[in-house]
Amino acid sequence: MKLNFDINRPYALALEGGGAKGAYQIGVWKALQEAGVRFSAVSGSSVGSLNGALIMMGDVQHAVDVWENITYSKIMDIDDALMHSALHLDWKNLNLKELFQNGARILRDGGMDVEPLRRLIADTVDEEAIRNSDTEFYVMTYSVTDRKELDVDMKKVPAGEMGDMLLASAYFPAFKHEKLGGKLYTDGGVQDLVPLDCLIKRGYPDIIVVRIFGLGVEKKVVIPEETTVNTIAPRVNLGPVLDFDPAQSKRNLQLGYYDGLRFLYGLTGRDYYFDRNLTEQEAFGMLCEIIRSRSLFLKKEPPALRRLTDKILPALARELSLPAGADYNEFLETFLESSARELGLPQFQVVTERLMLEQIYGALASRKREDLPKFMNIL
Repeated sequence: MKLNFDINRPYALALEGGGAKGAYQIGVWKALQEAGVRFSAVSGSSVGSLNGALIMMGDVQHAVDVWENITYSKIMDIDDALMHSALHLDWKNLNLKELFQNGARILRDGGMDVEPLRRLIADTVDEEAIRNSDTEFYVMTYSVTDRKELDVDMKKVPAGEMGDMLLASAYFPAFKHEKLGGKLYTDGGVQDLVPLDCLIKRGYPDIIVVRIFGLGVEKKVVIPEETTVNTIAPRVNLGPVLDFDPAQSKRNLQLGYYDGLRFLYGLTGRDYYFDRNLTEQEAFGMLCEIIRSRSLFLKKEPPALRRLTDKILPALARELSLPAGADYNEFLETFLESSARELGLPQFQVVTERLMLEQIYGALASRKREDLPKFMNIL
């Protein structure tokens, strides 16, 4: 793969809020760090502030371990199995009586107890490492007591209070409200879900924003002409904001990592990750080769070129819902992705078009003619 991004300058990193979706951001960071991307500043809102603290500490594996081992009960005082069943509508295993009892307790207490999140921050975040970092760190929260948004320079927070400010930024409205340092706070996302403005107003010229599409208010931001903003974002739903399920987190970590690679190396494809190395003419040739191979597999005469170009390829394009004007590179990759999905080929890998085709042929080798997948029958 050839790097398609300038790593010779430092970047400011903005991390959106979004609860359990935050694992995606750590996956992106892993890809950026491996490529040698340097940060001059990090800003975070809600879970973005917690991830920002992990990034400031500089230990990718530590951050990955935190997310791979996350559970509902590490964030709030609730039973893991009960929360999982409720969020995923698993009626078979959902204890409705226990769910109603817990719901009544949460309402009586004024919200979900987040003492577990407080302990997680205390056990996970190294305040000294953050203060000693060469990177600046800003966190967004909202003071309910003062009725105003706060843009907090974390290195100026008094010693021993950094954990409270991180908790203040991540104080989801459904959590039980308790005072921190004598004041009430709520989630930074209620006023500034995507903490871009705090970096722009401080004059950072090159910014990377990692979106996870959480719940909250996106502040309107005017981007100066001299400022460059790069965005990395998922193309699929990362799940509910309170779905702190380790399996979902591991998937989102992987998705973030490979989307980071897509951004850095200009990978193509929608659900898969292609290191494209064919010209459009070569892509057309491969499509023709696939159709010929299908005919030989079925022991049929390969179609004439005129029929292939006038009939078969247009029919295939319609079946794949290709946009008007799609070139043959896009045509080939869309076809390969459709085939790979149907055959259950692994998504998280970087492949060339030829390597993906070899994997498809390998998966087809054990199939009988009457058991061909749909994509082979539409040619």
